[in-house]
Amino acid sequence: MTDTTTTDQPAPKKRNLTPWIFGGIGVLVVAAAIAIPVSLNAAHEAAAKEEADRVAAAAQAAEVQRLATFRGELASCGVASAGSSTVEILDGGEAVQLQRVTKYDGPTYEQLACFLKGLEAPAAIEAEIGQTRALDGRQSDTWDGYEISWAYHPDDGASVLVKHADD
Repeated sequence: MTDTTTTDQPAPKKRNLTPWIFGGIGVLVVAAAIAIPVSLNAAHEAAAKEEADRVAAAAQAAEVQRLATFRGELASCGVASAGSSTVEILDGGEAVQLQRVTKYDGPTYEQLACFLKGLEAPAAIEAEIGQTRALDGRQSDTWDGYEISWAYHPDDGASVLVKHADD
């Protein structure tokens, strides 16, 4: 005898995974399309901030050096500015005033000449200072990065003011 009973069970359906695969790939592509530009932008901003910080630090260092110019040149010429009533650094290093040049209690003319040479002043300015008379009043001149004014009085000697020029 043969068993004629058959079970008609439907064959299991094959699941189509293609939409899931493409959906997952699509999600990854969208996530990458968002994440990559965001991370690149963040990296660019970090690099730009780092460069700006570097430039600012360099500018600050240059300013500190610029403001120390007069003090350094005076020291290299043997002119004491600390505690002196005849030599003053003004405005945090923006200017220096030398009074009573060539008098017994002030800087010597040689020290003034050394100071001006250190600032790369034209030799003509030094010559003009040496030829100034009391009747000439206050004189002035400029050269690369500096302004100078001076006067002479027979009783007080020369009075010289050197400033960093506004560029």
